[in-house]
Amino acid sequence: MKKLIALFGLLLIFTSCDLDDDGPQYYNSLAKVVDIDLPEYLTYGEQDTIVVTYKLPTACHKGLGLQHNRGQGSVEERRTIYIAGVVSVDAALTECNIDAEDEELLEEVEAFLVVDEKEPYTFKLFQGMDVDNKPIYQTIVREVRDPDADPDPEA
Repeated sequence: MKKLIALFGLLLIFTSCDLDDDGPQYYNSLAKVVDIDLPEYLTYGEQDTIVVTYKLPTACHKGLGLQHNRGQGSVEERRTIYIAGVVSVDAALTECNIDAEDEELLEEVEAFLVVDEKEPYTFKLFQGMDVDNKPIYQTIVREVRDPDADPDPEA
């Protein structure tokens, strides 16, 4: 009985996959962040909302959302947040014939950040690639306030 089930499983696997699929193939890439709405300061121990606007390269691209990653390694690097838009386009498309106004190419996405460090956070906003194919970032730093600390020690 086990051999019959295994044979049926193998038959199902080999007949369900079509390796000659000529359907659309898409590739994802990063998109330039054109605006970010950050609070004036971040609040320690809370979740802050960030609104990010990125620009589609062409009207043939589709927005997929955001890529946002914390830096790896030291505590200071963990407070560095890298943000980029993520877009997708048909890999077979060699030219985009769809016209769009600049405003129509903008995608706005909300992201959430749990502020778990009391030191300032650095946001690195993806701006594109340089001639050496290395990413270019705009840097924004935000201070963190502790709501438990007395904001006015003389009061």
